[in-house]
Amino acid sequence: MEQFNTAWMSLTYNCNNKCKWCYAASNFQENKLKEFDSGKEQRVINLLSDLGVKKVILIGGEPTLYRNLYGILEKIQDTKIVLGMITNGKRLENVGFTKGLKKRGLDYITFSIEGENQSTHDSMTQIYGSYYETIRGIRNAMNEGINVATNTVISSENINKLEEIVHSLKNRGVKDISFNICGTCISEESNNSYAINPREASNAFVKIYNKFNKEVNLKLITPVPLCFFEEKIKKELIEHKIISGGPCQLVHGENFVIDYNGDIVPCTHLTGFPLFNLFNENKIISKEEFIQLYTGGFADNFRKTIGRYPSEKCDTCNESCSGGCPLFWLKFNPDKEIRGIKNA
Repeated sequence: MEQFNTAWMSLTYNCNNKCKWCYAASNFQENKLKEFDSGKEQRVINLLSDLGVKKVILIGGEPTLYRNLYGILEKIQDTKIVLGMITNGKRLENVGFTKGLKKRGLDYITFSIEGENQSTHDSMTQIYGSYYETIRGIRNAMNEGINVATNTVISSENINKLEEIVHSLKNRGVKDISFNICGTCISEESNNSYAINPREASNAFVKIYNKFNKEVNLKLITPVPLCFFEEKIKKELIEHKIISGGPCQLVHGENFVIDYNGDIVPCTHLTGFPLFNLFNENKIISKEEFIQLYTGGFADNFRKTIGRYPSEKCDTCNESCSGGCPLFWLKFNPDKEIRGIKNA
């Protein structure tokens, strides 16, 4: 490992929404007790800086509910690390709170938006009024000059609403609109009824890309098998970095998640299944120890196992996707869904 790109920090699992598909939804009461130890913030940030991490993204649960949010923002602001946040945006409907985020160096915010209107969005979040709270938060962030993007989880409940979602966001001035695919959740298997077939979701994304690509910047974040796409559109999507042309972060390892308790997990969907922990008897490990643990032993064996091709159709394929997110294939049949190079 020569360099790291992004570290996600799960500050708290507390949330003021109850999204049906979420591994950290507030309907799981024990999540409210899961919060980062503010006394360990500086040591963790120092380690990330030593590791050369380029970007830190604050996540949750809902990161704006973290009790020392301004404090950790100020600590990261003192480094050269780019700072972002993924939020439902509800607290940003307060202008003063939004100004506080801007003052403390937040470079960009990605707002989670799950529907084209109050009916669809609030149905997914299970909190009445959450749609307009998020919309007001987006407006306030834009007014403060914070770079704004949105992300929508494509699920079984909104896959037929993607065009309307993009249209509504475009009309509100949002230019950067991303999507990821609701996949298999290891830590909360009860949520998997909302998972969507990745090939179906990819086809739905291509439809909105063809319709809106000249008006807004669209992106599909979730790594998917590249043989899902016809050759012409595939080259365009990869060239403009609309889709990932490489393997899932579970395999390539440039990105990682710091869980609320110091666990290092390769993906948010694997919370509770750590590669290792940053602390040993309350003392943080060194840069050298981190690299050794991250690149060797259990972590290395994990990547070799998870990086195996999901289908024999991948054996003769030259694409670098490695079959997309490996967690898809815990629910869906890769031999049925993956087309392979011969049939692409």
